[in-house]
Amino acid sequence: MNYSTRSTKNLNPNFSPLPVQHELISVFKSEAQALNNIVDNFPENAHELVAKILNTKGKVIFSGNGKSGFIGRKLAATFAGIGTPSIFLHPADALHGEIGVIQPDDLFITLSKSGSGSEFEHIFPFLKSQGNETVLWCCDKGPLYNQADLSILLPLEKEACSLNLAPTSSSTVMVAFGDAVAVVTSNIKEFSQKDFARFHPAGMLGKRLLLKVSSLMHTGEQLPLLPEHMPFKDVLYNISSKKLGVGLVTDDKNTLRGLITDGDLRRACN
Repeated sequence: MNYSTRSTKNLNPNFSPLPVQHELISVFKSEAQALNNIVDNFPENAHELVAKILNTKGKVIFSGNGKSGFIGRKLAATFAGIGTPSIFLHPADALHGEIGVIQPDDLFITLSKSGSGSEFEHIFPFLKSQGNETVLWCCDKGPLYNQADLSILLPLEKEACSLNLAPTSSSTVMVAFGDAVAVVTSNIKEFSQKDFARFHPAGMLGKRLLLKVSSLMHTGEQLPLLPEHMPFKDVLYNISSKKLGVGLVTDDKNTLRGLITDGDLRRACN
């Protein structure tokens, strides 16, 4: 299909919305089929991966090149966000000094559709000498398949790409499998809503569960207290210096008698 994507005004005359709509749906169906295929042919050793993650005393380190690398970054963030300390390490960076971030108690997970990668052929021996366990997620039995301590073969019939080349269905399968492992691991750890809130203090759930009145209230010297007989110039100073936009009018017993706002002051001065 030959059409321009720069703007709707420059579309090729042969462009037709309906065939494009059908093609878009076809890609969705292809990726959905890939997910159904992994359900029907689920890796029998997947439970071993969950066990390794649960038994890891250090952190889980994801690594991968290209699209697999982007997936690794996403999964590292997902695992870390729901209770499993995780980071992403690019294999090229690892070979140029950053491999030092890997401690002996860490679990190293490599993502590679083809099960290959020259960088990992250098990394794996170092990790083995250090005592690290290694895991490979792949869709093909490449050179790394027999080098990892545990290899998870994810079934893949074809990519959604019409050329059967670009990582599309394979990347979808990897993300979905990683999400499943992360969620199951989190459930076994009994990761709770409160735990989630602690890891996401700026999110809506974090605020709903962690934020209290005491987190927002002002007390003691922070309060702009205004005795009933305080001169107007002192009222101005107190409200301005406390920077709350309001003053608390109190009687001799320190009982609240009313409020004076910035707006009240402006109207009084007009």
